[in-house]
Amino acid sequence: MDIYLKAKEKAAVVWRENRLVFITSAVSGLLSYGFFMFNILHNWDSIVEWTGGYGTGIESGRWLLQLIGELWGRIWGNYTPPLLTIAITVLLLSLSACLINRLLPIKSKPLAALASAVFISFPTVGCTMIYTFTAHFYAFAVLLAVAGVYVTVRYKYGAFAGALLFACSMGIYQAYMPLAASLFVLALISRAASSDDKDGRGARGLVFDGTVYLLTLIFGFVLYFLILKLSLFILGAELLSYQGVDTMGINIRELPAMLARAYGEFFLLPNRPVYGVNDTGAVRLAIRISYDVSAAMLLYYLAFGKSKASNKILTALLFALFPLAVNSIVLLSYHSYVHLLMVYAVAAVFFLPAVMYGAVKDSVSAKVPAGLHRALSAAAAVLIAASMSVASLNYIWQNNGCAMTLYFSNVQATEYFSTVVTRVKSIPGYRDDLKFAIVGDEIDDASYTNLVYEELPFHYSGIPYDPINIYSRVQWMYYYLGFDPVYATEAESRALRLIPEIADMPRYPDDGSIVIFDDYVVLRIDDADE
Repeated sequence: MDIYLKAKEKAAVVWRENRLVFITSAVSGLLSYGFFMFNILHNWDSIVEWTGGYGTGIESGRWLLQLIGELWGRIWGNYTPPLLTIAITVLLLSLSACLINRLLPIKSKPLAALASAVFISFPTVGCTMIYTFTAHFYAFAVLLAVAGVYVTVRYKYGAFAGALLFACSMGIYQAYMPLAASLFVLALISRAASSDDKDGRGARGLVFDGTVYLLTLIFGFVLYFLILKLSLFILGAELLSYQGVDTMGINIRELPAMLARAYGEFFLLPNRPVYGVNDTGAVRLAIRISYDVSAAMLLYYLAFGKSKASNKILTALLFALFPLAVNSIVLLSYHSYVHLLMVYAVAAVFFLPAVMYGAVKDSVSAKVPAGLHRALSAAAAVLIAASMSVASLNYIWQNNGCAMTLYFSNVQATEYFSTVVTRVKSIPGYRDDLKFAIVGDEIDDASYTNLVYEELPFHYSGIPYDPINIYSRVQWMYYYLGFDPVYATEAESRALRLIPEIADMPRYPDDGSIVIFDDYVVLRIDDADE
């Protein structure tokens, strides 16, 4: 009974500490992704995967995603109802926000709540929602990464569990380790800049713990790769080259160029669009405020902080490492395209000033008059709150705008393919036992445009620029139109392309671009080299 009462009391304390963060996260998630929840929206991947898929597994290095995805499919089914799938995703990310709140002593409930709003509405999450069929799995990977940081920082021997959690997170999606690295740096900054030395270990303790954190990340990587190699061997599979997953690693000779790019892109965030996380002027202004307030508080702390000189030096060094931690995805994917899905760590930019506010608030010496210090602290809090509010509200607005764009792209694709199928079935002599052959690579239709996409001031990767020319056009016709003929194989289509009568046909949508040839209904579209 005592154990039950203690557990109940502990749960009540945890809820009180995290209630505002959790509620803010949930509300921000609903405002950001309500359109996704209550509409069926597809991109090129989700139209294929939504009735039974979970994404690419072991071939992309995601051994745990394949394990969980197949297990989920057998027990529950991988069917993707958007309302429930996205609700689970928001719930998992809200729990991650609560763990971050417990990890980082921001010492201001409103700022902690606003930080969670940014965390939930961040464009990386909005982009993930477009891949609805795997969004909940990716959110679980985020929770694993955040939990790995939490147990490593909070528990004496938590590094062992932390490394395992990092390996599992990478086994679902490899790109959340920069978020973990950023949280480690923020936790160290908070300790270094605070005047409290609860464990009496001082700067040496900080250096020791920082080394442990780094080694935990490294061991997590090593453990991930060991499990991956074993899984590939057992399953007889090979890694794909997609997004450089088969060459992930750091070439020492290229390290200076990698570092220059990582730092350079970090400091470009207030000035021009990078990765899709700061496409609007409002967000770039919010990032500028975040940078400036963080720098100002660092200088204020260095000048007037009560901490020892060693702590101040460590704080300055950790500030210098922070951009690298945030943008360390560049080190892992230097030779491949950095997708918006891979840059969740950039959200930590908005946590930095809040963490410094919590650390510096009570660690300034008597050299600064108390009234002036309170005024400066209040001004910093207002600027931080304004930065986070602008960013989260703009991200919420942006998420809804991108969802609407995806909706119109879906409607346009469906209507276009409806016309295609109608014309195919209207060919004289059409029979439903004829094979359907799409000969060529892409449709070039001057009467068709996707301006709703081009006119949007911001968009997320994963919204098809040209929805009629995607690898999953067959699924569009099947799911939305019920058109399911016997398709010619790729070899048959290539052979048909070489026949002079087919090679010289008009291209769709021109008259004569659909014919019956032998046992095929041929839809002739442009070749890639035309």
